[in-house]
Amino acid sequence: MWPNTKPKKCIIWGANGTHQYIHYGYYQAMKFLKWDVEWINYLVDDTSKYNNCDEYLFILEGNNLQNIPINPNAFYILHNCDMTQFTSIPEKNKLIQQVFTKDVYTRNVKEIHNGVFQYWQEDANTFYMPWATDLTPDEIDENIQKVKDNKLPIQNTNRAFFLGTVWDGYFGNINELNKFREGCNNINLPFEINNNTNVPAKDSIELIQNSIIAPTICGTWQKNKGYIPCRIFKTISYGHIGCTNSKESYECLNKLIIYDEDESKVAEMALQKINDKDYRITAMEYVRNNHTYVNRIETIQNIFKYIK
Repeated sequence: MWPNTKPKKCIIWGANGTHQYIHYGYYQAMKFLKWDVEWINYLVDDTSKYNNCDEYLFILEGNNLQNIPINPNAFYILHNCDMTQFTSIPEKNKLIQQVFTKDVYTRNVKEIHNGVFQYWQEDANTFYMPWATDLTPDEIDENIQKVKDNKLPIQNTNRAFFLGTVWDGYFGNINELNKFREGCNNINLPFEINNNTNVPAKDSIELIQNSIIAPTICGTWQKNKGYIPCRIFKTISYGHIGCTNSKESYECLNKLIIYDEDESKVAEMALQKINDKDYRITAMEYVRNNHTYVNRIETIQNIFKYIK
């Protein structure tokens, strides 16, 4: 029985919004682990068959809770959920999952893995973690071999490329991206942005691999909070040099990536390392060993063993 064995069945609930990329990462990792897993779109799928769900494990996100079965004999991983909906679930059967920010240091937390920014807060039943790459360890190994064999198009292109949300205001990143663009202009490197948040995962890999630099540029709020975007783990696992203005991303990746708080310097610094295969591969191996959703699932399973 979970958590001592794999779950009887795992249900990933909902496919709307940008969180679908997180769900995709979990889904791929669970298939890699050979778990019985389904990814449910409650808007079109028949969900009544899940009413009898003893010993099932549900992965939930707060914007996608319609028709979710509430069963005290099932297990729940809850991200940004209204907890009043789950009061009938025993504490030992549910875990709150939150993304890491520096706010965790103001709470009564215990570090789980040294240096990889994962913390457990027993008195709040909450696990704080960075996101991860959506590739499985064997897929990263395939990309490592392609780097060794010069079979990735990264070094045969001449553009920097950012795939992700661009917005202005308090939570925005437009000012930081403009500074990065200034740095690209200084070295005559074209910089393209794709602001489409519905690019399929496989297409996003191809887009990123067809660029010489794929930066992880955080906005002011994210930098101040120490938020670590999943983008940094993904681009490294796809074969890129990691490059960022995020100090926490730099430290979370064991300082194996390019970092400067001045966004205008990041592109030139990254280009100086682009031909260093060993540099790229060392970071890829670190992501493979520490920052996949297989790693996150293993940690979550261990935490469930100790929830009282």
